[in-house]
Amino acid sequence: MANFERVLLGRNEQQIRNELRMFEPRKEYFQKLVDKYAELGLKSLQENDLIELLENPKSFITKQITADEILNIGGLRLNSEKLFDLIEKPAGTDEFINKIISDKQHRSTIEDYHFYLGYFIVGNENKIEVKPEIIERITENCSLYIETQNQLDGYNKVNELVQIINDLNQLTTKNKIGSDTELTELMVWTNGTNVINKTVVKRF
Repeated sequence: MANFERVLLGRNEQQIRNELRMFEPRKEYFQKLVDKYAELGLKSLQENDLIELLENPKSFITKQITADEILNIGGLRLNSEKLFDLIEKPAGTDEFINKIISDKQHRSTIEDYHFYLGYFIVGNENKIEVKPEIIERITENCSLYIETQNQLDGYNKVNELVQIINDLNQLTTKNKIGSDTELTELMVWTNGTNVINKTVVKRF
């Protein structure tokens, strides 16, 4: 049996916009930090550099300055923390790193911002963007699909029923069939099946 190819019925565009709008304050927060990094005049950030920059700023900046070269003194390999203290750094580096460290001392900052680091990438011209896969996930969650052949058959039958009801409303001379119409006004359940309620004729 061939796999059923699901059918898109619609998307809640307003809900998608609302959910993406929730990322804006976080996007602005990360953008300010990235802008401060850019002022240091170091190598441009790559798409996935944001997490390392904000989780390990000393190590990241050391790698940027030294081109990730390993430095040995007296046969001992210096780790990035030690190397950071030895190398010449652009003006403003310490202030930038202290800002990141200070912010992370506050639980609210971690919960409101750093918790969502993995949702963002650095795009063109150092602009912070929501990851495409996050947008795709939100879009999927706000989309309605027909997933199976049975759903498709049922949907088509209900669609036919809707058309029939619209046709009936063209014929009725009294109350039209609508949201306040009880099904028992049109049909009754008898012996495991629906049969017409004969009094329905009074509608026409």
